[in-house]
Amino acid sequence: ELAANPDATTGHWRTLALYRFALDDLLAATNAIETAIKANEASVAAWKTAADLFEHAGRLSDAGNALRRLADLDRRFRGEHLLKIVSLERQLGQIQGALEAGKLLLATAPGNPDHLQTYADLCFEAGSIEEGLNTLRRAVRVNSSDEKSLLALAQALTDRNEFEEAIELYWKAFAKSRELDSKLDLTVRLVALHKQKKTMATLIENFQQRRKCN
Repeated sequence: ELAANPDATTGHWRTLALYRFALDDLLAATNAIETAIKANEASVAAWKTAADLFEHAGRLSDAGNALRRLADLDRRFRGEHLLKIVSLERQLGQIQGALEAGKLLLATAPGNPDHLQTYADLCFEAGSIEEGLNTLRRAVRVNSSDEKSLLALAQALTDRNEFEEAIELYWKAFAKSRELDSKLDLTVRLVALHKQKKTMATLIENFQQRRKCN
């Protein structure tokens, strides 16, 4: 039908691509979606389908390019598209590309703790330790009531033997926690760190002071 229709639209070619994909004919599906994109390079629906089909076909670089186009066209879901780019770049081993997408991701929602965590993880992968830690510190500053952000920074500091700051953060998390299981877990972490520092007496004193206040 499309071959006989010189006025076939992007929607028609996208429909054909989806039919071909349903039949597990990835080559024909990707060919059809490429034709759909050429017919209208501003079609969000076509680019979304293209990104999915390219990824299924193992064309990760093309999938990433499709997602970059979507990030420009589909501003409402820009963060979602950028997260997918980060994932694809990681799969390709392109950490710098992932970092660039991560920076754009932060710009979409500067205070989003999950985005900050994602970018910090990328920094650690790239060997930019201080930038990663500063990103997690930023997450704590903008989400001071978020226990998850506190614990993420504390664990990252612990992994890098920066025990003083980690201990301070664990105590903050301890004060915020209302669940017994959470307090027990934090106690275990604090014990481990104070053992490392050989300051168990300080830990015991802190607990005694807290018991008196309660």
